[in-house]
Amino acid sequence: MIYPDKRSNNRVNFTGEYLYSTRSAGNKVDCNLKNISVTGACIATNVPLDHDENVILHICRGKDMSFPGKVVWKDEDVYGIIFNMNHPDEFENISFILNSTTKL
Repeated sequence: MIYPDKRSNNRVNFTGEYLYSTRSAGNKVDCNLKNISVTGACIATNVPLDHDENVILHICRGKDMSFPGKVVWKDEDVYGIIFNMNHPDEFENISFILNSTTKL
C-alpha cells in the first residue's frame, strides 16, 4: 500500500556522510545519509544508536558542515534525527545543501 506524503519540508538524498554519537567516544561513525530536510535527516548506519541519543551529523559538500541533533526514531539500522538549530550558520548551511541539490 502506498501512503500519501505528508511531509511539510522537501527531502534531499545523499550518500557517504558520517556522524559522532554519544557512544562513539570521539570516533567517526560511517552512515548513509538517506535524506535531509530543514528540520532533520534520515540516516542508516550499522552502529546502534539509542532513542534520544545526541549526535552530530557531518555533511561534506565542498566544506564540512556539522549539525547537532538527536535520534527521534529508529527502524532496525535506519534512524530519524531532529536537528537542534541554535545558530544562524546552521540554517545557512542547511539552506546551502537544500538549494544546491536536486530535490526528491
